[in-house]
Amino acid sequence: MELFVTDLDGTLLHEEYNVKKSTADLIKDMQKSGIKVATATGRILRGVRFLKEDIGLNLDYYVLGNGSVVTDSDFNIIYKRSIDYKTIRALYDYLEKVSLKGFRNALTNENVYCLTGKPEKNKPFFHSAGIDEMENKEIVSFVANYEGRDMKAIEEIAADMKQRFTGVEVFQNQHFIDVAPKGSSKAEGIKTVIEKLGDVKKLYTIGDSYNDIPMLQMTENSFTFQSSPDAVKDHAGAVVSDFDECIKKYVLK
Repeated sequence: MELFVTDLDGTLLHEEYNVKKSTADLIKDMQKSGIKVATATGRILRGVRFLKEDIGLNLDYYVLGNGSVVTDSDFNIIYKRSIDYKTIRALYDYLEKVSLKGFRNALTNENVYCLTGKPEKNKPFFHSAGIDEMENKEIVSFVANYEGRDMKAIEEIAADMKQRFTGVEVFQNQHFIDVAPKGSSKAEGIKTVIEKLGDVKKLYTIGDSYNDIPMLQMTENSFTFQSSPDAVKDHAGAVVSDFDECIKKYVLK
């Protein structure tokens, strides 16, 4: 059996909620040939349902929240970890004090709680909330959004957070800093999928950002893009121009 795992944003997705028809057709071609297809993303469950419900892509597995949650094709939860409120509060307070200001969100499986800033109007599962309201929520991911801010400054904050908060996993994802439960990563989520499938003889992974590095390191059949950061390219087996080229040249060859 073969398993193909793709990142979502900046990789599989053409836009925030759209997949190119050529790409969708290639996904279906892989599945018809017997290859299992999964996504590994920082998004929560609510943020990926559109793939099946709106686009008609029925992926075999979903690794969510940078590995904190794994589901099957029908969104039944196979595995889940969460971050305790004490840690969420400490992360929030730390970011309140850093000089670079951004938005902070706490994520459950089905909702994004905007602890700073206003939720986007076209996203009904985004809600305004205070940090104290998170005490009784099952938080699977915490995200700091620094979109449009200086990349070097974001890298410095992420590096400092990794040293300070050793009880969680900290990943830089372009202009975002994603925090996942201890022991969680896209690679660990993929290992759960492999255990579920059994005999996986060949693994393919593709992604474009720093939080994809753990899964790129899992196999020599790993791919990233010419536009990806050099640190990501260093861990990929091959660099491609786009998703479709990867499938045509290396998977369905």
